[in-house]
Amino acid sequence: MQLEYVVRTDTDLRSVSWATVSESDLRYNCFLGDVILTDGIVDLSARWGWISVYDFALSMQWVLADLARTGEAVLTFTESDATIRFTRAEERVEISTSYAPGFVRVAMSDLEHSSRDLATRLSRDGEHRHPDLTGNPHWLRLRHA
Repeated sequence: MQLEYVVRTDTDLRSVSWATVSESDLRYNCFLGDVILTDGIVDLSARWGWISVYDFALSMQWVLADLARTGEAVLTFTESDATIRFTRAEERVEISTSYAPGFVRVAMSDLEHSSRDLATRLSRDGEHRHPDLTGNPHWLRLRHA
């Protein structure tokens, strides 16, 4: 399974104070782009250019917790009715969406690894682009996700 992101670079964020930017702005206004989710055959990607990648990375940690607890989770994209549904059956997870046909099956351990790797890469990439993020307590939550 491939779980990736692409952050738009055409958004004007020069006025953002990265050390103090609010959690709300991080979640909904910064790091907008696409989420790529595919198994090489079925493509469940959200290539809309406006997905909050930061919010998606945090939400995936809640998805993992819900899957461990109840075996099901739904991720709803902000400002959209589009959803990703996760259903766990033993050590496999079936992923389907409201916006694309088909489904992807993946080992729970692979989903956990891919989700944590996405958060780690976003944290590293964000801090590389905006070094002042290292002092922002809201951003630091992503490191511990």
